[in-house]
Amino acid sequence: MSRLEVWGNQTTMNMENILHTNILSAHYFKDLYNLTSFQEVLHELKNEVKNLEPWACKQPRTPSTAFVLLYKFFTMRLTEKQMVQLIDDPHNQYVRAVGFLYLRYTCPPQDLWSWFGNYLEEESEIYVRGAKALPTTFGRYLAELLTEIKYFDTVFPRIPVPVQREIEKAMSQIPSLQKNNNRDNTRRKSSRSISPVDKKRSVSPRRNDRRRSPSPRRNDRRRSPSPRRNDRRRSPSPRRNDRRRSPSPRRNDRRRSPSPRGRRDDRYRDDRRRDDRKRRRSTSRDRRSPSPKKIKEEEKNTIIEKSASPEISAVPRTNLEDLKKMYGGGGSSSEAKSSSSYEAETIRIGGRR
Repeated sequence: MSRLEVWGNQTTMNMENILHTNILSAHYFKDLYNLTSFQEVLHELKNEVKNLEPWACKQPRTPSTAFVLLYKFFTMRLTEKQMVQLIDDPHNQYVRAVGFLYLRYTCPPQDLWSWFGNYLEEESEIYVRGAKALPTTFGRYLAELLTEIKYFDTVFPRIPVPVQREIEKAMSQIPSLQKNNNRDNTRRKSSRSISPVDKKRSVSPRRNDRRRSPSPRRNDRRRSPSPRRNDRRRSPSPRRNDRRRSPSPRRNDRRRSPSPRGRRDDRYRDDRRRDDRKRRRSTSRDRRSPSPKKIKEEEKNTIIEKSASPEISAVPRTNLEDLKKMYGGGGSSSEAKSSSSYEAETIRIGGRR
């Protein structure tokens, strides 16, 4: 018999990388190296597998026994005869489920229906999560393998959309799947009502009625608010408008007419500014050079004064001459003239008087 065709990745079996890596590093997988035949691995599967989850319970990141043995089968590359022996096992449902998981991971998508189609109507029960969990029918379990992309915390290889549509169309013609859907829904509802965690979440019908159908009194309040509130929102009181638009005269007086202390400070500040301006002007005038017009006027005045005044004798006048003049001392006429001119010149230039 020829070996089954492997579709997709030839080394990881189309599993997630983290699941594949943990399987290879698991101690249980290394212990399976001694099992070399198909019958030995099958015997191990019948004795050890108790659930079909990918990860071990209460041991995070540890692959389950079912998936370790599943990958062991993949390393052996099963034949069609061996696969038929797995999926038709009459005693153990977990052996059959591992065979269909092998097909879901490695079989080409167009060949899935030829393997799964004849087993979707089975009503036998299987405990996927273990004996303590709720069971499901074997046909329903296979239908979920075909239609769901997620399997617990891992992901199946994606089926092409045209093939997926054909599978769903063929499944819609199986009446037992519709009954199982209704049965699973009722079981889920009953389990939710029984569990203590959901009891806390469940709301009393009285509360539900309050939430879904509020009282007409509340509806009237929300839809038609009182005219008094509308008047308050739309037309604010004239008292508030007067306050906002026309501030109090007391505030205006405070702003426009400052206190006498403020006036004194302003006056003192203005005086200081005025003194500073005068000081700057006087210093700037002293530093300025006289204008050429002013220089010409000064030169002109000096020339006129020199031309109008007689020549002043270079010989200074002595006290003896004054005594002679006072007591009638004799002297020549030239000396008298020179003394009179000297006195006139002295008086003119601002000398003694």
